Amino acid sequence: MTHAKHERLPRRHPVATAASLVFLLAGAAGAAHAQTYPLPEIVSGTTLTYEQYYDGNVVPVGVIQGSVTIHPVPPYPAQLGGAGIAVFRGASVTINPNLGTPGVVSVTSDYRAGAPNDALYIANGTVNIVASQAGVLLTGVGDQVQGVYMPQSSLGNSLLSGANVTIVTTGLDADGIRAYGASSTINLRDTSITVNGQGSWGVRSWGGSNITLTNSTVTSNGAVGSGAGGVQVFNGSIATINGNSTISTAVAGNLGLNAESGGTLNTNTDPNTPGTVTVSTTSAGSHAVRIGTANGNLNRLSLSTTQNSTYGLLVNGTSTVTGSQVAVNTRGTSAYGMWISGSTTATLNVGSITTQGQTAYGLLSGSGAATVNLSDFAIATHGTQAYGIYAWTGSTTNFAGGSITTDQASTYGIYANAGTVNLLRSSASGAGTSITTAGTNAYAVRIQNGGMFNATGAAIRATGAGTAAIVFDAPQAITGIQTPPPTPGLPTLPATTPLLPSTDPAPPFAIVTPVPAAPTDLGSDVPSPVLTAVSRAGIAAPPRAGGYNMTLQDTTVTSDNGVALWIYGGIANVNLTNSTLSGGGGAINASARSGLGATLNLDASHSTITGRIYTDNSSTSVVNLSNNSVWQVTGSSNVTELNNANSLIDFPVTALLTSAPTSQGSYRNVTIGNGYTGGSGTVALNTYLNEGGALSNQYTDRLLIQGSASGTTTLRIRPTTGSPGALTSLNGVINNHEGISLVQVAGASTFNAFSLAGGYVVAPNSPYEYRLYAYGPGSAHGTADPTQNLVGTGAGYWDYRLQSAYVSPGGEVDPEGPGNPGGGVDEPVPPDARREVAPQVASYLSAPAAFLQAGMTDIDSLHRRLGEVRDDRILGRDRGPGEMFMRGYGGSFKYRSNQSFQAFGYDMNADYGAIQIGGNLFKHFTDNGTWRFGAAGSMGWLHYEPTAIDGPSTTRASVYRLYGYGTYQSQQGWYVDGIASVGWFNGRTTTDARGEVAPMRGNSYAASIEAGYPLALAYGMNLEPQLQFVGQHLGFDNVTDADGLSVNIGSQNQFTGRLGMRLTRPFDVSTGRITPYFGFDVIHAFVGGTSVQVSDAMFQTGKYGDSMMFSLGVNSVQGASFSLYGRVSYQKSFGTGGMRGVLVNVGAKYAF
Repeated sequence: MTHAKHERLPRRHPVATAASLVFLLAGAAGAAHAQTYPLPEIVSGTTLTYEQYYDGNVVPVGVIQGSVTIHPVPPYPAQLGGAGIAVFRGASVTINPNLGTPGVVSVTSDYRAGAPNDALYIANGTVNIVASQAGVLLTGVGDQVQGVYMPQSSLGNSLLSGANVTIVTTGLDADGIRAYGASSTINLRDTSITVNGQGSWGVRSWGGSNITLTNSTVTSNGAVGSGAGGVQVFNGSIATINGNSTISTAVAGNLGLNAESGGTLNTNTDPNTPGTVTVSTTSAGSHAVRIGTANGNLNRLSLSTTQNSTYGLLVNGTSTVTGSQVAVNTRGTSAYGMWISGSTTATLNVGSITTQGQTAYGLLSGSGAATVNLSDFAIATHGTQAYGIYAWTGSTTNFAGGSITTDQASTYGIYANAGTVNLLRSSASGAGTSITTAGTNAYAVRIQNGGMFNATGAAIRATGAGTAAIVFDAPQAITGIQTPPPTPGLPTLPATTPLLPSTDPAPPFAIVTPVPAAPTDLGSDVPSPVLTAVSRAGIAAPPRAGGYNMTLQDTTVTSDNGVALWIYGGIANVNLTNSTLSGGGGAINASARSGLGATLNLDASHSTITGRIYTDNSSTSVVNLSNNSVWQVTGSSNVTELNNANSLIDFPVTALLTSAPTSQGSYRNVTIGNGYTGGSGTVALNTYLNEGGALSNQYTDRLLIQGSASGTTTLRIRPTTGSPGALTSLNGVINNHEGISLVQVAGASTFNAFSLAGGYVVAPNSPYEYRLYAYGPGSAHGTADPTQNLVGTGAGYWDYRLQSAYVSPGGEVDPEGPGNPGGGVDEPVPPDARREVAPQVASYLSAPAAFLQAGMTDIDSLHRRLGEVRDDRILGRDRGPGEMFMRGYGGSFKYRSNQSFQAFGYDMNADYGAIQIGGNLFKHFTDNGTWRFGAAGSMGWLHYEPTAIDGPSTTRASVYRLYGYGTYQSQQGWYVDGIASVGWFNGRTTTDARGEVAPMRGNSYAASIEAGYPLALAYGMNLEPQLQFVGQHLGFDNVTDADGLSVNIGSQNQFTGRLGMRLTRPFDVSTGRITPYFGFDVIHAFVGGTSVQVSDAMFQTGKYGDSMMFSLGVNSVQGASFSLYGRVSYQKSFGTGGMRGVLVNVGAKYAF
């Protein structure tokens, strides 16, 4: 193949030929049409019937004005062909339809055998088509007649640029644009390309050429073809489609965009050019975009297909695809939105995939080691078995953010069939992926044949009937987490043939990349689960094989009507971290497939599992809960092994349980076939707290362990509606068949493997405690009752039972102490024992005495409030309009109840301190005495702790009071003092077992009248008898405490009398007067003990009691206005009960 042939130049003397043509044409046409060939300028109105040949050596520059027609017609002049325009050897031609008479420049080339014919032929030349309204029309008529043909030139570069170009071809293998070679560059805007012949491409480029179309249209029409379509690049060429460009084909087997064998396909890589490239196909076998062992940078791209088995984006071989804002829509059966296979790596950000047809997957990745990275994509499929993502053999799909939705039967959101799918958070928004399926048996995720699935931050939900959220049927064994092999590099491309004439076909692809075969396993072989009665699952758990093949982190998995996770044969090693599994039909189901049992190893860390866990007889399940995980057991469940480390297994309250608390069917069991380990875990059970006894009279959730139990576990009991709190030992003897069995262990266990939270439980209707008693081999309390065995037969098992608890004055009847199992075998209750109550009950019964004592301390007496008022009169300091005072007072006291131990009498230790500020706001003087009227306010702090065998409790409260008082002081020295007070208090009661159990709130009212008369004695002493009466009313708010007990301390009233005397001896000093004194009082409470109701139990409180008080005090008048005073008192009870303690009072008064 010679150079001349490649250049289509059989002529040897271009200059001589041109001169001869000028002479001949001039002679033939005369003056009418003297033409020069080649013409450097073609003016408007010209019609030329021969090739316009521009040779840089002859006519280096040419201009074609508007309204010109070029259409070579045979016989062609010597040494010219049928091309409309040919530009060679550095020539430059400008086609400007705006010049001259503006109008279309029409260039047409017809097919002629043996002659290369193209509308525009450029080899080492430059053509610039100026943008115009009229435009340029390039037409190729006949087979192999290209609209634009630009071959490789060894002489230099070729360039075509321009706008408003229309290219039309009609023949076989007649491309709109055909270019090849690294020297070829085409850049067109607002261009329309239409090809109508079989085997014709709108644009075909290879061998390193570079073509850019902007805001252009490429249309492929005509008869059924093969290997043709809109745009094709291969063997190192680059095609870039920008702006609002449209590529369409209506020919079966044609492609919209095609990059093969090292070619590069770009769309909208220029961010400054707005718009979306739209590619659509409407015939069978016509894919919108195919990239095979090539590269793609796809941006702002919309793809659509309408026929069966036509794909939006098909990438295979060793390819690399990147881009963003890609939207795909397909309508046919098996019309995948994207199919990425081979050793391809595809990374696309922001987009959508929508399919309408049956088995039309949104994304099919694989087979091969393909890696697909999609971020912020919305995938929606609307056909049966049209999976959102199908991860096929060896592929890895990373899907970040975005959403996947399906709405038809048997349609999975994700199907990982021997491939790997990772759901990640979006790097842009941080949001995870949302998966929602709506059809019958439309699983949100299915993992099969060694596939792997991991999710971070995802929300996975299946809403259809009988639909599991995740179905996992992995192989029997895995060797570890699969790692795809590295993607092989691009092979070296062979050199292309330069200067290929248009009559020769395009070279073959340097690398042949056939279309892969579609997968045949549609994953429809999973039947709906049939959950039979819960198996005993007594199968030893196998050792774990390899690493995790499913990891869920920060992920929510929900099935509205089915199970959240279904292990259907094979081995699933699942890691659940900060995630949630919940299913209307259960949380987890492990069942055999074709006789092959399932194996589940589930590690849940800080996660929540809501629903039953079911394991059939051929399968095994190991569930490890850690780091505050929660399993909400909504139905009876079974597992092979269960490990509970710092986590909660909770049996939630159900509507059935609330409506039918005495029906065995309202409760659930968790059966553990092999072993249970408690690592400071908790199990929360619902129990009807009655007398229990026979199994038929026990209503409770249970933990049934057919293997062994180890470690420690806390049982948190939730009393069910209407629990009476009945006595379990009806004959005063504790037996192993009494009460309610909560946990049974068939194998080895320990005495303290299970304990109650806080050591006890009470029914809301009763304050009386139940405690946990352990019976079993080696127990100090004897063996379990064989008639109560639910985990086997005989007495050789452990039984942890709730039974009524008793205390005696010496302590717990249970010798093991609170919080641990105890009790005995046929052990009689001691005669001085009583039923044990919740520890806070002691605080409730002690509250009246404690708050009445605080009230007495606040009301106090005149001299402790104001000091020695008589000194003020004697020294003449009481003539001012008023005075103010402030005092601090308080102390510690002990209360001894007059109630017996069996009557729930509780002694008490308490502290009370307060600050009081007030003043005499008004004085009135008469000849006989002085009237004082004033007001005050105080704030105090009360703390008391009953002495209770039932357990420690503490109450702390703040006490607030407002006072109004009036005092009359006679000139003879006697006085009368009256006080009225209103107040309120706010506190809380706490126990070691429960923490804060109840608020302690209420209000108080008090009134006091006091009188005293001094009698003069020898040596300057005075003896002052005193009489005082104090009435108090306390109103406690009704509350329900942490154990569900209703507490009604109610109204507490007390009327107290004080008969006392003071012996004083004043001493005058230079600054005033000092008056020390001694006091003695007898205090009598006229009202005995009152009642306090706790749920259905009524208790009698101890009486306030009688006491004596011994006091030492001093009053110091300093100057004309200031006084200091203080007093220390010791209170001693007498009789059967009362108060004793020490009280300190310090005050200051200022007269003005």
